[in-house]
Amino acid sequence: MGKKKSAPPETGMDRLKKIKLWQWGAIVIFSSLFSSVMMQFMTPEAASSAARRGQEVGRFVACLLGIFVGSAMIIIHLVRSKKK
Repeated sequence: MGKKKSAPPETGMDRLKKIKLWQWGAIVIFSSLFSSVMMQFMTPEAASSAARRGQEVGRFVACLLGIFVGSAMIIIHLVRSKKK
């Protein structure tokens, strides 16, 4: 009697590849919003108002970038699914 070949064990990368693109987009959006809120609580006190403003602008730009990338992932998912 022949031996049955068992499937190779599922790796973490295999699990990550199964996640749909819209889910990745949602993860990126929520994580950027969450990190922006957490950075507000953890920032050291700035020496001047210009330094404080610079920190706020940096947080805002990082948050916008995350929202933009996450939204692009969701849009790409929707465009790809309509083509099929």
